[in-house]
Amino acid sequence: MSYQKILVLIKKYMLTTEDLFGDHNNKIELKENINKIFISFSGRKDGICDFIANNFKLEKDEVYFYRNLNIHSCSLCQYECFYNKCPYENDDNFIFFEMLNKSKEVILIIPMYCSNAPSLFYKFSERSQAYFNKKEENYKNIKSKTKIILIFGSNDEYPSFQKNFYDFVENQSKIFLLERHKLNIKIDDKKITDETLLYKISKFLN
Repeated sequence: MSYQKILVLIKKYMLTTEDLFGDHNNKIELKENINKIFISFSGRKDGICDFIANNFKLEKDEVYFYRNLNIHSCSLCQYECFYNKCPYENDDNFIFFEMLNKSKEVILIIPMYCSNAPSLFYKFSERSQAYFNKKEENYKNIKSKTKIILIFGSNDEYPSFQKNFYDFVENQSKIFLLERHKLNIKIDDKKITDETLLYKISKFLN
């Protein structure tokens, strides 16, 4: 296809380069009988979020790195999910949320940047609308078994941001606050060596 024809398509159908050239193939398959699903929302490979997911994964658990999934952002649509169906229903989103719905527990591991969640988490929250629309029982089910590990600098600097996550869990006890500054963990560290902290995370998860 010529360059001029590509420009015509982009203008006429309001396409992005992701629409034209992106990988639209599903990257996950629906799995059954999952105990815990760990989800790392870090955009960085092999960081603390990935370490926690891999370190605490057991035999019947699954780990997913949200950055690797083929999940379209809510863009260039006309709010079809409110009236009919999501125009991007063929990506990984519905398969992924079905697994969350069927699993026994859901563990969200979220790095924070100056009290802001990463864009990957906003995409997760955004696209959940299409799955939960007219399926309130699924929302209640996933919420009832979700725990969140928040990795951030210090609660002294950002004392109230965790309130933004209360809607994702049943109660505050299901949110684990990992304060890097107090534990001398740098933002670019790749693992946790503090045995006391590892024990606390294990106790929280179990």
